[in-house]
Amino acid sequence: MKETRKKPIWLTEIDISKTLDKDAQAIYLEEVLREGFSHPSVNGIMLWTTLHPKGCYEMCLTDNDFRNLPAGDVVDKLLQE
Repeated sequence: MKETRKKPIWLTEIDISKTLDKDAQAIYLEEVLREGFSHPSVNGIMLWTTLHPKGCYEMCLTDNDFRNLPAGDVVDKLLQE
């Protein structure tokens, strides 16, 4: 068990369901990011939040005018910590 904790982990294609409202998405995103970054084996996290004129696949960080949505505010806040 001890050896498996030394293997690097990348969390990729992180997204939060669009069935939740934007504020709930932000809450869940913050929880996922904090848990991921606090794990000693996690070397990186990649979000899956591609901007598209017709809307994002699930969760957007910004609107079409590049203004932060609640999830974008969470990312900016965590980057400042």
